[in-house]
Amino acid sequence: ETFQSRARKELVESLSVKDLSSKVAAEDVIRTMVAELHDPYSKFLSSSEYRREAAPPSVLSNVNRLVGVGVQLFDPVDGEEDLVVVAPSPNSPAERAGIKPLDRILQIDGLDVGGEAALTAGEAMSLIRGWEGTDVKLLVKRARDPSGTIMFGDDRLNVAPAQAGILETVASTGVPQKIGYIRINYFNLEGTKFLSEAIQKMEDDGVGGYIIDVRNCLGGIFKEALMTASMFQGGDDNSDSEKGEPDANDGRPLAKPVRSDKPVRILTNRGSASSSEVLALSLVGNNRAAIVGEKTFGKALIQHPYFLADGSVLKLTVAEYLSPKNQHLGSGLLPNTL
Repeated sequence: ETFQSRARKELVESLSVKDLSSKVAAEDVIRTMVAELHDPYSKFLSSSEYRREAAPPSVLSNVNRLVGVGVQLFDPVDGEEDLVVVAPSPNSPAERAGIKPLDRILQIDGLDVGGEAALTAGEAMSLIRGWEGTDVKLLVKRARDPSGTIMFGDDRLNVAPAQAGILETVASTGVPQKIGYIRINYFNLEGTKFLSEAIQKMEDDGVGGYIIDVRNCLGGIFKEALMTASMFQGGDDNSDSEKGEPDANDGRPLAKPVRSDKPVRILTNRGSASSSEVLALSLVGNNRAAIVGEKTFGKALIQHPYFLADGSVLKLTVAEYLSPKNQHLGSGLLPNTL
């Protein structure tokens, strides 16, 4: 019995014995069913919840905007009662205020959101967002440190998906060399296009290798992480996923024109999650890179959104990604060098 067939069977059984006289009652049934999966990544979002989670609120006037502080939260899981920080966005108010991966959020503006009062990540984000220029106060707990209150202004965020540049260094032999530095904040189509052009330019400039920095990278679109990994699989590649077959979503070929075979080092920490782990797993598993830094977050599951007629969304875990040698990610990728 497949995951999908089991979930479908449980949904039908639940609907047959529940009172579905209202939309709220139907949504409660679906939430109960999803909770029974005991999967922190599967969730049901009403239309309003999805609009809040999918994208930052739009500009409401020429001056006042509802904005966030640049932090990604993880819903409480079995055995946990607190909201967990996956990572702060680079150069965000959250990062500047000292928020770190795996911090626990206990209060938002004095309201308990941990323990028995734990909210979902979406509910917490709706409280953290506020009018631009206003303050928000978070009570944060760290694993080995006492709780501390962090307060910062609700600045507007504008973080690019990726940046790139060349570092001028000197090799141990005393010979000058160029190293391509790539910072990935999240994966999307815009970032993939930028990196394709940037890597080609760095190849033309004669770089001797690359540093890919995915510390506190929040992940992003799975397919774009694979596209990025393909840029560093130098030479001919006969794998089915990179033969130029069209992507069902946008018609692009999977293979990118730039293919570097230069050495690669990947910088990671506990905030390197999801699609950033896909990139690292692909390159390390194909002997194209080594990991430097800290153990990664450990999210090896892929979710697919099922959009319902009323604008609500059922996000279900549909797959697990493995290394090229069919190894499981487990609780995170270990670095080759600390």
